Order: sequence, then structure tokens, then C-alpha cells
Amino acid sequence: MAFILHATKAFDVYAYQTSLVEETEKKVQVETDKIHEVEVQNEKYAVDHRELQKYREEISSLLDKALQQETSKTQECKDKIDETKKKAEEQLENVKKLDKVKEYIKNADIALLEAILELRSSNVKESLMGNGKVYFPELAYECLKKAREEYPDLPGFSSPTEYVNEADNTGAYYSPMQKYLWDVRKKLAELIIWCDREVISLLEKETQLQIELGKHTDNYNYERRDALKASV
Repeated sequence: MAFILHATKAFDVYAYQTSLVEETEKKVQVETDKIHEVEVQNEKYAVDHRELQKYREEISSLLDKALQQETSKTQECKDKIDETKKKAEEQLENVKKLDKVKEYIKNADIALLEAILELRSSNVKESLMGNGKVYFPELAYECLKKAREEYPDLPGFSSPTEYVNEADNTGAYYSPMQKYLWDVRKKLAELIIWCDREVISLLEKETQLQIELGKHTDNYNYERRDALKASV
């Protein structure tokens, strides 16, 4: 009888986990597809951009040799170029940071799942915690701490310190502490989706900054050309 009860509990955990994973994977795939669309579109822009950039570089090189000193107007244009380049680089740097953040979150999720299975297999650790106490894996905590340090804008979520014994909406029973860890895992899945959406936003901003950079470069070259004409 004990074996059947244990097997039933194990199946409940597996079924709940499978459902959660499938739901999360679907949501993540939607966001991943959006990122791919942005990347494909950016690559199309990049082909035209490389051709235009080659032309700009040729013009800039000629003007660099012909005009040795900056005027007030050309210096202003040059400052805008440097500022826009910096902003564009920041967007791409943040994309790299979010890749790290997602890895931290995934590692935290694994640690939480291991903790749930450990609690599920034995009530000893949970009983030692006492009523209303929080059990949260140290590895999961450290991973989430590093994720937030890497990207401070990462949204937070509230963590209750007391729990109520109750069955979940699937009919399966989990201890309050186990259920809490499941709820945290759901929040982590939402954070992964948030990261993907943030990446899309950053890529779109970087694309717009590249367009601005091209305009500033053209203005810079126009001003240098006029300054060169005026000096002849």
C-alpha cells in the first residue's frame, strides 16, 4: 500500500512537472520565434547597411586625409557619432548579459526541482524546518542573486514566508513548502520569457541606433566637405 501511495505521488510530480515544462516551452518558443524574426530582418538590413557603410568609409577616409582639424560644427557631429556608437554597443552588451541571466535562471530552476524531489521523497527535512519556516535551496538563491547583479532591471517577485496546507487545482496534494517551490519555478519561467522580450526590444533599439549613426556620419561628412570647400 505504501509503495502504491509513493508511486502515485511520484506520478503526480511527474505529471505536474511535464505539464509545466510543456506550457513553458510553448511560451518560450513563441518568444524565440519573435527573436528569430527580428534577427532575420536585421540581417536583411545588415546587407544593405554594409554596402552603405563601405561607401561612407571611403568618403570618410578621403575627408580624414583632406581635413586635418575639426571645426565647431564638425566636432559637434563627431560627438553625436561617438555617443550613438556607445549607445548601440550598450544594447548589444545587454543582450549578452541577458544570455548569462537566462543561464543563471535555468540553473536556479534545476536546483528548485531537485529540492522539490528531495522534499517529496522524504518529509524529514521539511519537518525539521518547523511551522512557517522557509526552505529555499542555497544554489537557487545564489543563481538568482547573480542574475539580478548581472541585470538589475530584472523583475522581482514576492516570496511568502508562511504557507497554507491545501491541494492544488490538479487534485494532487503537495506540502505547503513543495507547492511554494513549484510556484517559484513558474515565476522563473515567466522571467525567461521576460528576458526574451527584453532581447527583442534591445535588438530593435540597436537597429534604430544604427540608422541614427548612419545619419550622423553623413552629416559629419557633409560638414567636413563644406569646411574643406570654405578653406580652399
